[in-house]
Amino acid sequence: RLYRELGDGRAREVVLSALDLARGVIERGGGRVVDRIGDELFCLLPDGDAALHVAVALQEAVARAVESGELPAGTAFRVGFVHGPVLLRGGEVFGATVYLAKRIASTAKAEQVLTTSETVTALTAPGDD
Repeated sequence: RLYRELGDGRAREVVLSALDLARGVIERGGGRVVDRIGDELFCLLPDGDAALHVAVALQEAVARAVESGELPAGTAFRVGFVHGPVLLRGGEVFGATVYLAKRIASTAKAEQVLTTSETVTALTAPGDD
């Protein structure tokens, strides 16, 4: 939609700005971006609680950037995260957790954060930390 409405050049600028914003939120939350495919980021975080905090912080940061005019109206992320083991090989990440995270993220709608019931169970209850 962005490319239709803004044209290729401006849409690319918006996407890159939004991804830079996301990268900053991820890194401040203790995570790292492992891969970027088009307008999607795949990242690793230390645990499920960190992933939840980053997911919420990302949605809040985008909302602030849209409100301030830094990003155009309608700019939004869809977030999916899961907690589980991954395999690291040559800087790449593999495993069932990776594929599940991709499926969950592709199911989310703009401004949504989705996860699995297993991940929710693994989260620290508020006040337990």
